[in-house]
Amino acid sequence: MYCEACNAELSLQSAYCSRCGALVVGGATATEQRRRYSLWRVGILTFVSLGLYFPYWMYVSWKQMMTEMPEKRFYPSWHAFSQFVPVYNVIVLFQHFKTIQTILKENRVSSSISLLLMALLIIVVLGIVTIAYLLGGPYLVLVIQIFTFPLAAIVVVLWGQANLNSYWGRAYALPVRSAATGPGEIMITAAGAVVALGIVWLAILGFSDPSPITSVSQVRSVDRLIVGEATQRLSTISDRSDAEGYSFLAREGSKYTIEVGPGPVGEVLVEALVILRESNGTTAIRSKSAEIYSNSEESPIVMEYTAPSTATRYVTVQPGGYSKGAFVIRVYSPTPNN
Repeated sequence: MYCEACNAELSLQSAYCSRCGALVVGGATATEQRRRYSLWRVGILTFVSLGLYFPYWMYVSWKQMMTEMPEKRFYPSWHAFSQFVPVYNVIVLFQHFKTIQTILKENRVSSSISLLLMALLIIVVLGIVTIAYLLGGPYLVLVIQIFTFPLAAIVVVLWGQANLNSYWGRAYALPVRSAATGPGEIMITAAGAVVALGIVWLAILGFSDPSPITSVSQVRSVDRLIVGEATQRLSTISDRSDAEGYSFLAREGSKYTIEVGPGPVGEVLVEALVILRESNGTTAIRSKSAEIYSNSEESPIVMEYTAPSTATRYVTVQPGGYSKGAFVIRVYSPTPNN
C-alpha cells in the first residue's frame, strides 16, 4: 500500500503516512485516533511533570486533529519539538489553537478559545520574567520560571483539551471513548517528576546551609595581604556557607581602599558581600551585595577605610546570595600601583 500524497510505501495497518503525516485511506480507522482526555488527568500530569507534559499534549492533540482535517498536512513530532524553540513556539501555539477553533466552528460546536486571551497570557508570563530579571537578575528569573511556566502550561493544556472534549462529545453520534494511559505519558511524567524532585531537593539543601559568616573565627583560613603593591589573590566562593578571609596591617591615620572585582576564570558570576572587621572582630564596614562578572573591567565593590589605630584588620568575602564563582581582591594605600 502506498501513500496517495507522497507515494511512500506503507504497511496495511498504517493510519498515517510515516513520511508526510497524511491520513491513509483504507488503513486503520480514524475513529481510533478520536479519544477524550480527562481534564483532571492532563492537568495533574502537567503539574507533576513540571510542564514537560505540555509538548506531549501538543503532539497527541495535533495528531488527533489530523483525522478531522485529512486535506491538511500535519507533522505531530515537529509540532511538539517546536515548543523548545524560542519565538517559533509561540507561533506554533497560536496555530494549534487556531486549528482547534476552526474545527469546532466548521462543525458548529461552541468554542471558548480566544486568541486575544492567549496573547494576553503570553504577555503576562513574559512580563513577569522581565520584571524578575530587572529586580533580581538571572537567578530570580530561574526561580520564577520554575513556577510560572508550569502554571501557564496547565492553563493552556486544560483550555485546549476542554474544547477538544466538547468537540468529541458533540460532533459524533457514537460516543468517543477515553484514551488509555500510554508509555509516552508515563515516560514524560516520570522525567518531569524527577526534575521537579531534584529542584526541590536543591532548594532544601540551599535553605539548610549554615548561616552566613558572622565572625572571622568562622573562616577556614586567613591569608595575609600586602598593602601598597596592589596584590591580587584569586579566590573562589564554593557555597553559601563559604567565605574567604584576609588580613592586613593597617597603620593609624592611614587611608586604605579595598577592592573586590572579577577574576579571569570564564564567564563566572559571583554575588559577593565584603565585610571589613577591626582587630577585635567588630564590623567596621559592610558593602552592599554586588554582582561580579569576570568579563567586566570594573571592580563593583570598592570600600574606603581610615584606621583609627595601628593593628591587624580582617576582610571576609562571602556570597550575597546562592551564587558562587571567582574574584580578585586588592588592598592599597593611598592609590593602586598598576
